[in-house]
Amino acid sequence: DSAIDFKAEEFKADGAGVATELNVTWNGVLVPQHPGRYRLVVERADPSDAAILRIDGKTVLNADAKSPRSDVLLSLTDRPIAIGLSFKCLNTERHKLRLLWVPPGADTEEPIPPEMLYHERKPK
Repeated sequence: DSAIDFKAEEFKADGAGVATELNVTWNGVLVPQHPGRYRLVVERADPSDAAILRIDGKTVLNADAKSPRSDVLLSLTDRPIAIGLSFKCLNTERHKLRLLWVPPGADTEEPIPPEMLYHERKPK
């Protein structure tokens, strides 16, 4: 997937009424548009859903707070950097996972554009 913007029907496990745990992991490379301070936002449907955001192998956000939204402000270069997002929730109709950002100079959150996310490394 080129964007981290999932709703329950996109990755709900089979089995009506089965309350099993789902674990989702997205790993890849983020290529910011230009250097600067970016606000990254992890949004979940339920505050009990846990998400961990890693940049360059380091945990920068552990989203298991009482709010379904968590954010972090980071200084990024315009060079490719490893990014990983792990998500853990119950298999229900309610879960969702979104990774948004506010680039430098912008005021509104938006999903990170697909051309800024790669599964391995930026194509030449």
